[in-house]
Amino acid sequence: MVFADIPEEKEFKEFEPIRFVKIQAGSPVRLRVLDKKAYNVKKHYLPQQKISILCLGDEVCPVCNNNQKLIEANPDVKYNQIKGLIPRQNRYLVNVLNRSLVKVDGFGNVVFPQSDGQFPQTYQGQDITKIEPQPLNRVEVLERGSTLFSQLNITHDGIRDPKTNEPLGLWNYDIQISATGQGRKMVTNVVALPHINDVVEVDANDLYALPAVPIQLTADEIWELLKGTSLSDIFTARRDDDRQAVEEDDERLSELEKDVLEEVNESVNGLFEG
Repeated sequence: MVFADIPEEKEFKEFEPIRFVKIQAGSPVRLRVLDKKAYNVKKHYLPQQKISILCLGDEVCPVCNNNQKLIEANPDVKYNQIKGLIPRQNRYLVNVLNRSLVKVDGFGNVVFPQSDGQFPQTYQGQDITKIEPQPLNRVEVLERGSTLFSQLNITHDGIRDPKTNEPLGLWNYDIQISATGQGRKMVTNVVALPHINDVVEVDANDLYALPAVPIQLTADEIWELLKGTSLSDIFTARRDDDRQAVEEDDERLSELEKDVLEEVNESVNGLFEG
């Protein structure tokens, strides 16, 4: 019999940033879609802060409320020409296995092709000309707007089983996405590769929880962001508030335990049983 049954400390994985598919002109990416349905969100891109945040909806979102004020103040100006207006964007996210060819140097760094599709001769001072390209085989998030995902819809519907005439499903073959142009002038093109239809197995733990991927702030935090507060400062304040709330809860519980320990324990236990 153990004198003190002390549970082992849980090992937490080192935080890893979300990896997004990088699409650039001249360097096609080869992907295998891993989800059977794309996840859709509404977002605002804040040009001053250079980040995208989730829209909280017409009634709550400070960005939408500010947009409405700008529209009312500029009745004779076209919507997309109103200065300071930050439109709401339809964004779609899906887990994919990036199977694009890359080079991995002697230190494990992944080297992607340049914008012309060719690999550089050196990387961080190393000669990588003799390193053979290999598939990246890394789970990433493909996030884009309606234009690209409309092409994915067409591809999904167009590649069909010759016997049943049912769509084969994007997750059963590779696709290639290429691009021309830069920024808002970028044009993407999706090509199906139905002949590359090997079975892909990915650990479910390696998939991203898509609802947790976009940055979600409260209305007050969005106001702070619009006023110039950095995102890192907002997150720091959020963590400090959480810590203070935990400490305050501990103090309240300590005071209650002095008077009615058993009654409090029963109440607390009941809260966690539901």
